[in-house]
Amino acid sequence: MASRLAVRGYFVGLVSAGRLCPGGACACLVTARAGEYHGRVRTAVAAREPFETWPTHFHDPDLGLFAWYARPATYVTQTTAPRATAAHATLIGRAMDHILERYRSEVEMHAGLLVVHDWRSLRELEPEARRIYSQRIEGYRRGFQRGAYVALDLNPALRTVVRLGATALPFRVGYTVEVLDDPLVLLGRYGLVPVLSTNPFEGLAPR
Repeated sequence: MASRLAVRGYFVGLVSAGRLCPGGACACLVTARAGEYHGRVRTAVAAREPFETWPTHFHDPDLGLFAWYARPATYVTQTTAPRATAAHATLIGRAMDHILERYRSEVEMHAGLLVVHDWRSLRELEPEARRIYSQRIEGYRRGFQRGAYVALDLNPALRTVVRLGATALPFRVGYTVEVLDDPLVLLGRYGLVPVLSTNPFEGLAPR
């Protein structure tokens, strides 16, 4: 609880200082909680903690999927659905490709993209979804990613599946995948701040 409050205090400080939101603390927090990305994107479904105050960069309500681009060079996803399908895996991969292309110089400057998946809503990961996602990840050349984290609920079966899939990744792609309970700790560890000046997923073709 103390660490959660400390990290939230860190972001409140950034907002108040005008570093996180050029429009000021009230404008940033109210806009984000309303699900509006500075007038560009609106959604009636709010993201879950710890991203509930982040502006909505990308949201597919049918799949129950949010995605953000944060600095330094970090791709974040969050599911609100209980089951991950082939459609989830495909869209997550396409959105990541979009970020890698659009922010290529930033990604290279930070020695690869950091990936954070908040999949705590999931109770099931369909085999086809695992196959599509694993195939896409293994297709990236070394250096495209610098690390990955997957936040999962206390579901032993799902955690085992993800851990087994992640075991061979360091040998194939050159980085590790860590399973954790709550992605909140990563916000403070890496100083993650969502992009606010533009919509990072603008131009991403619909499903």
